Amino acid sequence: MSDVTALRRRYEATPRTIDDDLHGLARGDRGCLGDGLAGVGALMTAIFGIIASMGAGGWGYMAIGAILFIAGFGLSAVHQSRSGVMRRRALEEGTLCVGRVLRADPALREPGIGCAPALVVLSTDPARRFDHGHLAAVGERLAALQPGEAGAAGELAALLAAPHIAGVPAVDPAIAGADGVRVAEVIVDKERLEGGAIREGEELVLIVDPRVGFVEQIG
Repeated sequence: MSDVTALRRRYEATPRTIDDDLHGLARGDRGCLGDGLAGVGALMTAIFGIIASMGAGGWGYMAIGAILFIAGFGLSAVHQSRSGVMRRRALEEGTLCVGRVLRADPALREPGIGCAPALVVLSTDPARRFDHGHLAAVGERLAALQPGEAGAAGELAALLAAPHIAGVPAVDPAIAGADGVRVAEVIVDKERLEGGAIREGEELVLIVDPRVGFVEQIG
């Protein structure tokens, strides 16, 4: 039985159970703003605390730093809680599918461990979520696009050429040749890859929820 078949048996039915393998993916993001404020606050508290301990003043700035640290920590905790709820719901209810790799970080080509981004094309069409031939054909269509083209084709080519892609944007059916085609940037865990590296024409097993821009590799 292939890995894809095994993963489909475990996770295709929804709402799916968050088992040990999915538990880590359900953890929410802390958010940059809160962590940034907490970092600045901690630094201010440390610097002005040293100054104050030497009798050179600085108590007020130390207090401001402490307030920033507490506020930042609180913001991060709230953001992580809300993000965790969203991610858990996406893992429970999102679409299971395969994504064909269009472009991968060079680090993913070298066997080993670690994580790095890859650009994939996928289909949320129930009849084509695991259609390898369909994804290969769509991948060839997308690879032939040129950023200088006019209209939607040129815009899509520019999107695909960008360093990063946010969310799970849909591809115009006139370009893809079918409905339900989307592209996404996914963080690939090399430990989930056969041989610890991306191969030519690699397909990843994903859970996606385009409504919230969620995409995670599970195989």
